[in-house]
Amino acid sequence: MIYDFVNPPSSLDFTNMAKPEIKEYYRWFLENIPTRVCLLEEFINTYYGYENWKADYSIDSLNLLRKWFNFQVEFREMTEQEIAQIKSTLLFEISFDTELPTNRALSIAYDIGMYYGNLLIKNNPTLNWNIYFGSKKSVDYGHPQIFGFGKITFNPIRMLNTQLYILKDEPNDNCLIDLYNIWMEYI
Repeated sequence: MIYDFVNPPSSLDFTNMAKPEIKEYYRWFLENIPTRVCLLEEFINTYYGYENWKADYSIDSLNLLRKWFNFQVEFREMTEQEIAQIKSTLLFEISFDTELPTNRALSIAYDIGMYYGNLLIKNNPTLNWNIYFGSKKSVDYGHPQIFGFGKITFNPIRMLNTQLYILKDEPNDNCLIDLYNIWMEYI
């Protein structure tokens, strides 16, 4: 099976998007969760040892998903142009990682983020998806978030992207369950 990369209808440059455009993306996001989760399940089922994994939104489903996710972490070297672009924004020279997750790894993290967000909601009825319209300076401005953790929100897509960087250096079979337990403390 060829993995079908996620293809959002807009650039995802939320700080430069108008609120109606962000709301349209949010509608697309919610409508596409079932499709993307189904594709994720089908893709995972093509791997030996994961043929019976089900996207059933159970906490137990995280056990195999977390192990499978460890093997999906892929990075590529930045191009000279990408490095130059970053350096042009720096006030002074610093060293930085010149590797980026591949588009495939980012797409998988996006799909797992959708699944993960819905898993949180289905197992905790006080939680729900919503759009973060706080400060435009926030990295989460305009992003679909999980609300219901009091004053804080949870961005599962960003968190799964962050997990890519963590898992790059140190695979962790407990990453998704640990994350779940941490966020349950905020309810």
